[in-house]
Amino acid sequence: MKKLLKILLVTSLGLVLALGGAFLYYQSQLESTHRGGFLVVESGKSLRQVAQDLEKAGLIKNAKAFELYARLQKRSASIQEGEYEFKEDLDSRAILAKLLKGERKVKKFTLPEGYRYEQLARILEKEGIASYKEAMAAFKSEDYLKKLPFAAISLEGYVFPDTYYYDSRTKLDQILNRMIDRFLSQINERYQKRLTELGWTPAEWISLASIIQKESGQVDEMPLVSSVFHNRLKKGMLLQSDPTIIYGLENFDGNIRRADILNPHAFNTYQHSGLPPGPITNPGLEAMEAALFPAESDYLFFVGKGNGTHYFSKDLNKHNQAVRHYQIKGLRTPLKD
Repeated sequence: MKKLLKILLVTSLGLVLALGGAFLYYQSQLESTHRGGFLVVESGKSLRQVAQDLEKAGLIKNAKAFELYARLQKRSASIQEGEYEFKEDLDSRAILAKLLKGERKVKKFTLPEGYRYEQLARILEKEGIASYKEAMAAFKSEDYLKKLPFAAISLEGYVFPDTYYYDSRTKLDQILNRMIDRFLSQINERYQKRLTELGWTPAEWISLASIIQKESGQVDEMPLVSSVFHNRLKKGMLLQSDPTIIYGLENFDGNIRRADILNPHAFNTYQHSGLPPGPITNPGLEAMEAALFPAESDYLFFVGKGNGTHYFSKDLNKHNQAVRHYQIKGLRTPLKD
């Protein structure tokens, strides 16, 4: 009996110590990481997703501990959407309290894929974040370009299309730095490896991605559009992309004329070989992906069919037929092979 009692006491003590150790570990995982930063909580995100985002951003130590603590508070469903700024000294308890209070009622704006920086400047002015003049002054400012780990001639192409949250205290530099950071966060190891394989710089990559973005609004078509430009580059052909003409024109009225095609401005790929000196718009992730991973094809030409899609050709004769069919005659019936 004494032996059994002794075993029970030892077992109980061990259990108490184990539970105590687990509790201490749990408490330690709620302590501050001493890292500040921003986090966007999107509508519809679950507590688990928010916890994982916090851990990924380095704002909390342990997503599971945070989730458990939130559930013990029985208010996990009260986390409010928006963009939050967290100071370096906040622990998980304080972070949860901030999320539950929804302390800042923030506004938001969206930069769509394919918008130029100039259009972003108009958006920022409309939202009251900065005047158009102030936003455009930042376009080629070294204060922002130095954030990019590669040479760039302007911010065109490097402010990532997405939805951004702000409030009355948000300054232009905060928004632009956030947009640049969002762009840089897209450059993963897979992309870096592919850039090395192609022997391209990030600026060349985004330049092609921007052309693809402007040439096609159809995501599933982008790899084929990309293949045309890759094939042309390999053959030493001019890219001959109409959007590159338009980008360098000060007052484009919607119609490309012969004089525009012959315009020698630096971005005109009808006049200059290779890629333009920089991006012509801000591409989305799909265009960035397509620029690095084109479809396998022998296509060298494409023309719009008038319905948002394109007809692809391997030779100039077939391309000219497609131009006559879809563009000159304005037909929408399939072109016979």
